[in-house]
Amino acid sequence: MGTTCHALGLISVSCSQGMPVAAAQAGGSHTLVLNRRGQVFSFGSGDSGRLGHGNDNDQWSPTFLSALESERCVSIAAGFAHSVALTDQGQIYTWGCGKLGRLGHGSDSDEVLPRKLALISHDTIKAIAVAAGEAHTCIFRSEGSLITLGRVSHGRMAEGSCAQDMLDTLHTAISRQSSNDWHHFPS
Repeated sequence: MGTTCHALGLISVSCSQGMPVAAAQAGGSHTLVLNRRGQVFSFGSGDSGRLGHGNDNDQWSPTFLSALESERCVSIAAGFAHSVALTDQGQIYTWGCGKLGRLGHGSDSDEVLPRKLALISHDTIKAIAVAAGEAHTCIFRSEGSLITLGRVSHGRMAEGSCAQDMLDTLHTAISRQSSNDWHHFPS
């Protein structure tokens, strides 16, 4: 933390405004943290706006994502150079590198602030979890379907067994959450 050197051991990270951490996601060179209050923090490389602070500056310690201040987030995902957040109302925000359509806004443009995904905003089927890979984003929906955005090569668009693996993983995660009564914070 706060350095460009590599850590050879464990490092304690102070973040989340005194609230217990609910989830953390590691991207290519950035990290997202979600606390139990539903607040999102980001740190690491700011290239392409992946941290969501309105610029491409690096942050060496967890920094509150003020653009989502009015939202209660329940799921986060960090791709290689982009980020995703899901709110308790089923709204999805994406930001960072927009290449190959991974953000879902109909262009390849980078977004330096979280931008609501219009495609999902008017959907009657609620999103319940998000995931991100190198150049794609996955949106899991309450009735069991999966929406994917971004690069289509190598099975990334959830065709065939890839889709089943993702849905099996989601089912396991939901079962684990329900048994722990953590239904608002997917791991």
